[in-house]
Amino acid sequence: GDRIVVNQEGHLVISIQWLLGGEGTGPELVGTLISEDNGVTWRCYELFGPPEGCRDRPEGFGEPKPVVLSDGRMWMVFRTSQGHLWQAFSEDGGRTWGEPSSTGLVSPLAPLHAQRVPGRDTVGVVFSNAKPTESTVWHATNYNFWFPRGPMVFVVSHDHCKTWSRPVIVTETAGYMRNIFFSDKEMFINYEEGTHLLRWTEGFDWRDKLVIYDLKDVLALQPQ
Repeated sequence: GDRIVVNQEGHLVISIQWLLGGEGTGPELVGTLISEDNGVTWRCYELFGPPEGCRDRPEGFGEPKPVVLSDGRMWMVFRTSQGHLWQAFSEDGGRTWGEPSSTGLVSPLAPLHAQRVPGRDTVGVVFSNAKPTESTVWHATNYNFWFPRGPMVFVVSHDHCKTWSRPVIVTETAGYMRNIFFSDKEMFINYEEGTHLLRWTEGFDWRDKLVIYDLKDVLALQPQ
């Protein structure tokens, strides 16, 4: 899902997660790989997980997405088992990261995506906006650390990810995030939509979806 960016130095940066156990049982770390030679070689400078005293499983931190902010810093957002999306900032193009913290955006352990509107300060995030429960049983219920995955919403920040707008609902049912694109007049969100998450392992029917928003309306959203 387009998790590679070019930092201010012109180097390629890919966000990664590092499993320290079985997938989904954790703990997991996040970080970045950086190439200074157009993808010929790569180096990982730093990996990190939840701070001491925070839950590190299931999963810990996972599925990170980097965004180059308009002030030159890099912002990385990722899913967690803390009940919110978390974040970290880099002052050196993604090599090292500051102390991770909550974005305040309520979410289960579910996919997300984020992009900055080209040429603007505005950053958009698409995610599942539902409060998880304490259950670690994957298949028994739609209410646990990972589910529900609806409604899927987007929010925007105009101040380098300090504050966020009210959530705008993309779909009330289960959404699986794929990507965000922009033209000079529109924002495009493509995702997969499902209905019954208890059939997750049975190959239940996902429907490919594309939704288009007027970019003027997106930019007009203000912090709640």
